[in-house]
Amino acid sequence: MVQFAIKRLQAIQAGRRPDRYKQMLFADAGNFARGCAFTLVACIATAIQTDMPSVWAIFAALSLVTTVRVSAIYYGARRADDDRESVAIAKRFYEVTGVIHVLLIGVWPMVIFAADQTYVAAELFSFATALCFMTGLVGRNYASRKLVVLQLSAAGVPMSLGLAWQMDAWHLLFAALFVMFCMTLLRIADGMRGMMEETVAVAEQNFHLAHIDGLTGLPNKGQMVRILDTAIHHGEAIALHFVDLDRFKRLNDTYGHAFGDRVLAIAARRMEEVSEDETVVSRFSGDEFVILQHLNGEPRQEATRFANLLITALANPLSIDGISVTSKCSVGTALFPGDARTTAELLQRADLALYKSKSAGRGRHSRFDAEMESVEIERMRIESNLRRALDANELTFVFQPIVNPQYGRISTCEALLRWDDPVHGAISPAVFLPIAEESGLMPAITDYTIDMACAAVATWPPNKRVAVNISPSQLNRDDIVDVILRSAARHSVAPSQLEVEITENIFLDRDPEIFRRLDILHATGIRLSLDDFGTGYSNLEYITRLPLDKVKIDRRFIREALENNRERALLRGILGLVESIGLGVVVEGVERTDQLEFLTAELPSAEIQGFIYGPPLRPEMIRDLLLAGRPPVQSESNTAAASALQTLC
Repeated sequence: MVQFAIKRLQAIQAGRRPDRYKQMLFADAGNFARGCAFTLVACIATAIQTDMPSVWAIFAALSLVTTVRVSAIYYGARRADDDRESVAIAKRFYEVTGVIHVLLIGVWPMVIFAADQTYVAAELFSFATALCFMTGLVGRNYASRKLVVLQLSAAGVPMSLGLAWQMDAWHLLFAALFVMFCMTLLRIADGMRGMMEETVAVAEQNFHLAHIDGLTGLPNKGQMVRILDTAIHHGEAIALHFVDLDRFKRLNDTYGHAFGDRVLAIAARRMEEVSEDETVVSRFSGDEFVILQHLNGEPRQEATRFANLLITALANPLSIDGISVTSKCSVGTALFPGDARTTAELLQRADLALYKSKSAGRGRHSRFDAEMESVEIERMRIESNLRRALDANELTFVFQPIVNPQYGRISTCEALLRWDDPVHGAISPAVFLPIAEESGLMPAITDYTIDMACAAVATWPPNKRVAVNISPSQLNRDDIVDVILRSAARHSVAPSQLEVEITENIFLDRDPEIFRRLDILHATGIRLSLDDFGTGYSNLEYITRLPLDKVKIDRRFIREALENNRERALLRGILGLVESIGLGVVVEGVERTDQLEFLTAELPSAEIQGFIYGPPLRPEMIRDLLLAGRPPVQSESNTAAASALQTLC
């Protein structure tokens, strides 16, 4: 796929990127022509001085070869095509004519040295010119050692013979020095070639890094964007698929980055295996891949079929060093020209489709539709307003009592975050908290929640606790323990007055660091409770291993227990199991008297949380209720219950 992508891009750009060898072959044609012209002037000068027919013949041959070579070089430098055949022919022609050219230049001083009459000026002029030309050819042709050796030999052998022809000590010494000079030129050429090869290797490595992902060997983000630009410019029908590996971070954190890298490489190979010839797979960043699919049939059907192939291919388990894992994927797709007009639009809309797939439960495929854009605009509006609300301290809290009906006492109050936007009114935590997680606002919200909860419980009787929900992402923070303990100390709150509620999602990550932080919190005296038990992972092994104090049973069980015998039996089993392992039980969502009676009969020690004791109360109302020390009032009417709780004193 990489080769196809690069070839496709280069083919479209043909005519603007001549072959690199040809650029070297025909480089600096002007200087070459000037050097040849000077050589011809020197040759005709010696021919005039010596008036030797052989020198005139050499001049004529040099003129012909020079004309052919200079013309060929100028012509070759201007040719647009860069196919291999034309380059091979040009290379062979350059080598053959180059050797002939240098051979004539080497024979030229040899003929003058071998003459019956001594022509000192002609000897010096011809020999010096030949030396200059030999030096120049080394600088020009150092990239090809074979050509340099051939040309140095073609010129050096006849020149050495010409010197030796004189048969005197000085000329023989000069011939020996000349041979050493030729060998030095060859070493210089070798050194220049080595430097060039290092430079080219670095340049090719940089080119590779700029276009290819080092881990997977796939085109990287920059290369894919260039390919997309080209495809869109030429109006090709394409589908762009954004592919994200589900829960890849968990694999990375659990088994290490080296393991994660191998998962990415295997995933990339599987995506290539199910891709057709005209499909380009690229790695954008992290565990996100972008795939360009060229469409030949009905766009929606083709795109959906291929997306399902991707999901199926990545759903198969993979084994690395004896560890079997599954890394499923979510896919978001946008079509061109149907869904976008530009590369930026196509990328953005495929990303929106991916977001919908992940929000819908992962391991799914979604195709872009216009509604997604309005949803994203609304999400961005909420994010922007949430940032402003944090800065303006617009987030508030209410507290819902957790009651022990056996004694009619409130033991704990859960802090619940509320946001009443000045323009759009009350916004549910179920809406804005996921956006806070995605936008990086959750740490600030968590710190604010902990601080406000500590400030509230500081005004309550010392035997009352406040419960705060902390998400798995925040438990993953290195500083979360310090944040909680510093806030408690700042408000002079004992750790035993705090309760941290966690969800079953932490079991999915299986991060030992999270478990270690929970152990530290519990060791300080902070109580831990498992919220919404029965709605997620519900791994009893982890429940027994964690330092939990209580389990909160999700409202679904009590809602259905009185209407469904199987649900009733299941709830009885859960209540008995949790109590048998020494954990406290809180049943959420109790709203009716018959539900309360059922629970008090089945498990009298269970605590109750729900509208049976009224809705959540503002901080000052819950403070007054707790300071009054009177038991809460039971009522099936939320309004009546709220009124009763407010009037307790």
